[in-house]
Amino acid sequence: MARLVHQKGHIWLLEAIPQVLARYPGARWRFAGDGEKRAGLEARARELGIAHAIEFLGSRSDVQELLGSFDIFVLPSLWEGFPNVLLEAMASGLPVIATSVEGSVELVVEGETGRLVPREDAGALAGAMLELAGDAGLRLRMGSSGRKRVEDHFSLGKQVMEFEALFDRFLA
Repeated sequence: MARLVHQKGHIWLLEAIPQVLARYPGARWRFAGDGEKRAGLEARARELGIAHAIEFLGSRSDVQELLGSFDIFVLPSLWEGFPNVLLEAMASGLPVIATSVEGSVELVVEGETGRLVPREDAGALAGAMLELAGDAGLRLRMGSSGRKRVEDHFSLGKQVMEFEALFDRFLA
């Protein structure tokens, strides 16, 4: 779901995981995607002693099925354009944790649909994961709010209506 490249900030997620495992030793993470950083990320997971809690899935086409198996979606990007994967996660009813970078801040409403944390901040990522892991009601509320946000603002029907309105203004 995300290329395993520097831009996506997976290393910061790895650095946050030990803090979460200290409180929730049964927690697990699934990294879907492939890329130039995969071997390094796998090595770092072993160094941190967290490899048992992480599954590197490689490239996958069954995105909806995978999203359905998650409790929380995390995108720790260093920068983004328009992260479609966040829309997919939100549309699936997942609470999301993303970094406060352009693209993500336009999609995630802090405290309503998920959490926004500073980029390159493993402590903040861990804090957000711990908060959501410990509160099923909050996960449900944020997930529902995220799904509604996607339906209200980013659905195909909404986009078509906005393009029609734009064309009407230009042609008027």
